[in-house]
Amino acid sequence: MAENNILQFNGNTAKIVLEQLVNILDSLPPADRLDEALHIISTWSALESKAIALTYAAWSYIVEGRLWKYRYHNLEALQDELDRDYSIRKTLDQYDTLTNRQELELRGIAKHWGPDPIHALPEKIQPPWLGHNLLSALNRLSKSGSQEECIPLLEQAIEERLARHKTRKCHYIVASDVYSIIYRLEGIKQTLRQSSTSQGMW
Repeated sequence: MAENNILQFNGNTAKIVLEQLVNILDSLPPADRLDEALHIISTWSALESKAIALTYAAWSYIVEGRLWKYRYHNLEALQDELDRDYSIRKTLDQYDTLTNRQELELRGIAKHWGPDPIHALPEKIQPPWLGHNLLSALNRLSKSGSQEECIPLLEQAIEERLARHKTRKCHYIVASDVYSIIYRLEGIKQTLRQSSTSQGMW
């Protein structure tokens, strides 16, 4: 499901959203429901991390521009109000954790695929946001082969998803595309190991 489709959930309670989600998943072939559910989880995770980054950027802008002075006695008064309504202190603390995790995964990818590995991907499949789940999957995939070897696999995974799903039409890579390749490669390696073991018994 593309990000814009996920945002179309219009229920105002958890129960209504659950009912909408069940209806969407039930409309898919049974074999596709797990992939779709996992994609929803990873997409919401990416949206959450983007919200954390935007909240941090907006707060930093307020602090650096001393914008609080136009309505509040001091910065602490504004922060207390935002903390009551939006738990902003928790969100600001999460920003450091988020950036550290992203940088760790990017360093892991760059170790195998070279510097700036994301921008080295074909532009048409570059994701609009680098959520941790996607970066973690790419880091894992980068250990299985060079970027030149993996790009055709990524493009193939996207094509297969677009052909299979009616609701998820984003043409850039998502975490589920990467994991489908990882599981496929791991299955091939497992088959080869079993074949080698069987041959060694004779």
